[in-house]
Amino acid sequence: MNDFKDELSGILQALGRHGLLEHLVLIGSWALVIYEAYFEDTTYSPAIRTTDLDFLVPKRRPRIEAKKDISQILESLGFSEDFSSDGWLTYHKPEFHVEFLLPRIGRQSDDVVSIPALGINARPLRHLSLLADNTISVAFQGLVVTAPHPAAYAL
Repeated sequence: MNDFKDELSGILQALGRHGLLEHLVLIGSWALVIYEAYFEDTTYSPAIRTTDLDFLVPKRRPRIEAKKDISQILESLGFSEDFSSDGWLTYHKPEFHVEFLLPRIGRQSDDVVSIPALGINARPLRHLSLLADNTISVAFQGLVVTAPHPAAYAL
């Protein structure tokens, strides 16, 4: 698991250097690592078993002064792009992959959404607005990482 934590740290550091962490929410099982830092006065220790790192883009049009290219950042870390037939881009290494998601609200389509300001495509999924609307910012390895509030994550 330490190799995966090192991978997570490398990805977060790279995104942080480019000012991208403020536009992303770390969701999925890897948010538990952030909770370990959040609950620093406890003996909490997450049991992580997934190899996918999920980022939520809470806004379809993030306000970014200059376009950032997350694809290029991840490729510099050794990830390769994987295109699905519907246009969704995910990023892979042999044992680890990164995905980007959006909240799907109302009758919107399930079509993959291009987010040019970040240089990615994201898949809209229902029920992610709860996570996007209820977040905490946690100091983690010299960075500020946004994760769902633990109560929202539990729901």
